[in-house]
Amino acid sequence: MNTPPNTNSSILNLPFIESLSLPIQNNKKVICSLCNKLFSNKNNLKTHISSIHNKNLPFFCPYSNCSKKYPNKTKLEAHIRTHKGIKPFQCEKCGKKFNENGNLKSHLNKHDENIKFKCSFCEKSYKSNNHLKEHINIIHLNHK
Repeated sequence: MNTPPNTNSSILNLPFIESLSLPIQNNKKVICSLCNKLFSNKNNLKTHISSIHNKNLPFFCPYSNCSKKYPNKTKLEAHIRTHKGIKPFQCEKCGKKFNENGNLKSHLNKHDENIKFKCSFCEKSYKSNNHLKEHINIIHLNHK
């Protein structure tokens, strides 16, 4: 695999990542070379690198007892909903409510009978055992 020129291990050179021909995996087009997380496009990858690996989190929670920071206004707004107890996204099958649409989408896998492999660490579910193993290794065991 190519290595980024003139970078240390925690900061990725964005022009370099744009020049890579990245593999398509699990219906996602790009993969972070630092943590193997998959993304649907280069913009989502850039946001991930900036916020997760480079710690660029310019949006601060306004609550005095909270020091959380976020990469964009949308993520901050979702977080503020947790302070206010607002959960606008509701599952049509069981009625459970969520503060973010992405959490609702993950939850909906519980109701899909085609999904047979459920993570014992979190609510994620997968249609194949290989995808579940990949998830556990990368997310919960921090293996690349």
